[in-house]
Amino acid sequence: MPHGDDKVSLEVERAEGTKMLSLAHAGLTSFPMQILRNPISSSGLLDKILRLDLSYNSITQLPTEIVSLPNLQELWLQFNPIVEIPNGFGGLQKLEVLDIRSTKISVLPSEVATMKRLYDIDWRDTPLAR
Repeated sequence: MPHGDDKVSLEVERAEGTKMLSLAHAGLTSFPMQILRNPISSSGLLDKILRLDLSYNSITQLPTEIVSLPNLQELWLQFNPIVEIPNGFGGLQKLEVLDIRSTKISVLPSEVATMKRLYDIDWRDTPLAR
């Protein structure tokens, strides 16, 4: 199974057809910014992504640019040592599912309350759950 950059490249190609970008178990230590800078992205991949799975990595921080995924409906971040959700997160107005289970997130941005389609937030095993 490919890891790191190889897996990112392979999954970005797959995402063109599936609208799902699965980078779970990819050995990532940071958000793969090449997704946002990829030539494929400029042709509309970012507009197509409905599901982004970054679970089971070692990502500690999400970039604020993640809000440039206008049609994102599901964001899976579980089992990463992420500490916070970036500012501007409320811009993901189509987000329905947010899984932050087993992260280090202790506060959700207040703008989460304005996200009308968000119906499922899993925060088990986070500081929020205490």
